[in-house]
Amino acid sequence: MAPLVSLHHLDYVDPIFPGMTRVDAVKKLVTAYKTDTGRALQKSFCYDLRRNWSVSVSWGYSVEIYPSLRTAKELETAFRTFRTWRSWSDGPFTFNTRTLSSDPCEKPVVYMLDRVLSLDGDMTRSIYRRLENSPGNVCTRDDYAQALDVQYVDVFASRFTPDVWKKVCDVFPARVLRRRSLAHILLAIKFGKV
Repeated sequence: MAPLVSLHHLDYVDPIFPGMTRVDAVKKLVTAYKTDTGRALQKSFCYDLRRNWSVSVSWGYSVEIYPSLRTAKELETAFRTFRTWRSWSDGPFTFNTRTLSSDPCEKPVVYMLDRVLSLDGDMTRSIYRRLENSPGNVCTRDDYAQALDVQYVDVFASRFTPDVWKKVCDVFPARVLRRRSLAHILLAIKFGKV
């Protein structure tokens, strides 16, 4: 696990949530952070073996659905969505990231945080809405069509308490609970080993 270290130079980058101003996008991220400080931006992933899908959750920010089975190493590694400050080159960086393919059939279907709710007890529900692709930048394969039909992903998780940080475990598995409809998937994140 690695905490978010800083957000800076926001006046020089695109908003972290598409379709919003920079300020509103940061406010949305802070709302998720305030709901569950410890879980914000933590990565979890799971597999839907009935559909051969891989699902990656960055809690309070985004969900990615791959209509194929991907390795755990790939799913837990963040995309490189940044460049060096002065030269805008791709490196050198001292942390592990992966590049985003230009092939639309290699990209995940992305869902961005819509809202976060506090539930009874120590539970949260975060709702993610599908990010619309740019025209001409959509994979037309049948397996992607099924994933593109999903409009929302709900993620249920218990709040990430300080005692969890002390436990020796770097995996927070998610599991597909069920599909509410063709357009809505429910996931659960829990503490424990895969």
